[in-house]
Amino acid sequence: MKTILNPVEHQVKIKGSSFYGIVFPVQSGPAFNEHLLAIKKKYRNASHYGQAYRLKIPSFEEFSSDDGEPKGTTGLPMLNTLKSNQLLQTGSVVVRYFGGTKLGKQGLIEAYSATLQETIGLATIKDGMHAILFELIIPYEKKSTIDRFYTTVSVKQAHIEYGEQITEQVYCSIEDVDTFEDQLNAYAFQDVSFKKLEETFIIL
Repeated sequence: MKTILNPVEHQVKIKGSSFYGIVFPVQSGPAFNEHLLAIKKKYRNASHYGQAYRLKIPSFEEFSSDDGEPKGTTGLPMLNTLKSNQLLQTGSVVVRYFGGTKLGKQGLIEAYSATLQETIGLATIKDGMHAILFELIIPYEKKSTIDRFYTTVSVKQAHIEYGEQITEQVYCSIEDVDTFEDQLNAYAFQDVSFKKLEETFIIL
């Protein structure tokens, strides 16, 4: 899974029409709508605002909209472009100012797809991980054992504090959560306590 780090905008001109591709990190449908409103204020009086996003958290969700263009020529090609780039937690809008020349259905599909693909090509893309954030309380004498255990699952340290015991927060890949919990509950780790904090999507 991949995601983008920062918003990117890019202009493409095709047969007189101006297309503005915009991609941005997004965490929910309502957050996407807020971005869309801001884009409509910036690009006022545009002919169309093609839209697509893909989310993994809080649940898997895909959305697309042709925004008045012929059905299937805008939102779905944009969504397929996000899919082909394996992007999640990512929103996209392609703004079109009509230039007087009709592109036809295939021309529209190619225009919206190409604009978005070029925009994605300018973005910084990173691998991401669907994860659960855990907090562990670890006796000092057990830390090396826990560290060895970490090498058998997909985890990333989020935070660590040293007091009477070690308090450590780690992200665990959703695919490894059952194994992670089972092992922490095993006999060797009975003196290690832990709890789930949140489900999230992180940049690796």
